[in-house]
Amino acid sequence: DPEALTGQTKVEALNYKTKMTKYSSDQKLNGTGFATQGYTGIMNIWAVLNEVGGVKATGEDVRKGFKQTKNHHAFGGAGISCQDATKPYVAVCASLVSASQWNGSALKAVKTAQDFSGLTVVGKGDALRTTEVK
Repeated sequence: DPEALTGQTKVEALNYKTKMTKYSSDQKLNGTGFATQGYTGIMNIWAVLNEVGGVKATGEDVRKGFKQTKNHHAFGGAGISCQDATKPYVAVCASLVSASQWNGSALKAVKTAQDFSGLTVVGKGDALRTTEVK
């Protein structure tokens, strides 16, 4: 719900809601993770594409643009920092995220879950299982 948000996050949520209401062929899918993540991905590609040359940019230009990101604003989410990606997970460009929980009237930060990392899914505690994925 965009009304639970503020600032740029609210602007981006309203963008999503407005555009998906206008262009989506199946409105009941608009709130699914597939729809939101797909839209976010396209918007982030569009942003990097515009930074590396716009309509004249090649796929390689966009790839290099993502690779060079550091604290880059990501549409609707945490920043992108592919320069800081942990090897061998070079595509995990935003490993640090935070969590919020709806309390019935507003989103409240879950203080114990701030800056948790999706990398713990593939690691044992803080140690990455790099030898197991090679």
